[in-house]
Amino acid sequence: MSDLEEFMASPPASPKKNLSARSAGAPDSPFPSALTISEPLRMMADSTSTMTLNLQEYSFIPVSESQTPTAPQTPAQANSLKRGLPTDITEYAMSLSRNVRLKPANHEELALFAQAPPERQSVWTAAQLLVLSQRLDVLQPVDAPFVINASLSGKIEVLSAKTFLDSTASAYLTVPNTKVMDALKRLPELKEALGSKPSMQIISSKVSSRFTHHRNNTKDEIGTSLGHFNSDTKTFVGPYTGIVALTRALVASIGKSNEIPVTIPLVVRVAFWRHVYVAEAVKTLNGKPGPDFWKAVDEGLKKIREAKDNDAARISAVFSKVLENDRTKYTDQGQPEDAEIQGLLSAAGTGAA
Repeated sequence: MSDLEEFMASPPASPKKNLSARSAGAPDSPFPSALTISEPLRMMADSTSTMTLNLQEYSFIPVSESQTPTAPQTPAQANSLKRGLPTDITEYAMSLSRNVRLKPANHEELALFAQAPPERQSVWTAAQLLVLSQRLDVLQPVDAPFVINASLSGKIEVLSAKTFLDSTASAYLTVPNTKVMDALKRLPELKEALGSKPSMQIISSKVSSRFTHHRNNTKDEIGTSLGHFNSDTKTFVGPYTGIVALTRALVASIGKSNEIPVTIPLVVRVAFWRHVYVAEAVKTLNGKPGPDFWKAVDEGLKKIREAKDNDAARISAVFSKVLENDRTKYTDQGQPEDAEIQGLLSAAGTGAA
């Protein structure tokens, strides 16, 4: 059997069969193409065959950037992308410094630290720990709260009572506190406390509380000394406590064992307090002055001083009238005042504002 006959006897070829150009007898072909038999060999009448070559050029399609192979992401990077966090270490350092609210001057320092090799980071961390250790060494422990001992408490009590019952006091809301604090600062035992603001605040609070007590106590005693308040007529109808007895009661409750004497100037000052009390009480429905009572007292004293140009004689004349008015209105005939005090009052000795 000839080669051709053997070929004809073989199974029919597929419609297209790719062969390399070299196997097709075209070793020098410049085309990277394939030899394709477009259809089975057909025997012609002259027993010759016709073969058709179909050359297909290979197309080289460039790989897009999206198709460029990339290294697999670590779980940390994947989580960072999900959370929108920067993956670059410097960007992360800057973002972190903003999140923890570092000072602007420290932003760059943190970024440089993030870029440093591990061994330098270790040295930097050790240096920072040493700095913190040095600072802790110089920190002082918190001072124990200042304690007002019995001796100091007694001195505050005496000074506050004498200052409050001073017949020449110009005001009662803030001035007495200042006077007592100035006196306490001169005490040798408070030399160390003077350098401690918290300690002085404790002492100042103690002084302030004593004057608050004295003002409230005096206000209550004056109200009691006037008896019942008639809301219809806006007057106090008694029973009354005489001005000298009222002064003694105040000295006993405020001065206690401080041996503050009952003097004519002090009696006059108490009469002025009661005068202001009545003026403020008639503005109310229950006959009890409000929290501005002592403010009215301070304003009344200031008004007298300014009206009389701080002239002692003219001021004394005003207070003599206040005392006379008080004794006329609020003296209880059933409890006559002490004869000695009566004689002093008749002498018209008065205190200055």
